[in-house]
Amino acid sequence: MSQPTGRLTAALERRSADTIAHQKRIARIAGRLAADMGWSEEEGRALELAASMHDIGKLALPHRVLAKPGALDPFERKIVQTHTVLGALLLLGKAGTWVRLARSIALHHHERWDGRGYPRRLAGSSIPAGARIVAVADVFDALTHSRVYRPAFPVGRAVEYMRLQRGRHFDPDVMDCFLDLLPAISSHQVFQVA
Repeated sequence: MSQPTGRLTAALERRSADTIAHQKRIARIAGRLAADMGWSEEEGRALELAASMHDIGKLALPHRVLAKPGALDPFERKIVQTHTVLGALLLLGKAGTWVRLARSIALHHHERWDGRGYPRRLAGSSIPAGARIVAVADVFDALTHSRVYRPAFPVGRAVEYMRLQRGRHFDPDVMDCFLDLLPAISSHQVFQVA
């Protein structure tokens, strides 16, 4: 990892160890999805590095909003949504192919296949491929781990929700690949963070 992005990651780790564990799990899941979808080994490594930075924009958000135990009000939700643009801005000016990919993922990982996501309301294949992969990994991990505002979902409940979002929130091809990987995911053989 380049020194400037290493500093960003270190700052995020000081702020929240849970976020760093989430970032590592996302990176691992995204890398495995990319490999199973035919990405080259080099592209998969770049995606893993890039995916680990997907939420870096949260560094710029108020802690009181990120750590709020209850539901966010509409204004707070808008604040949280800015983490996509802020993440892309934090990665501007940094060199490397994987950093360009990280900027794209930071900006677009909350876009939805049906065009109802943010920040740009992109739809379908106009959403960068890396962001479509990270979106699936991110939602699965977020659902299956406790948050300050809700307990973790059991894996079965999370997967059922995600199945319903195939072709809505998620790229159908990425979702199908993810479902094929479920035995490894649910047995924790592939995605545990050391």
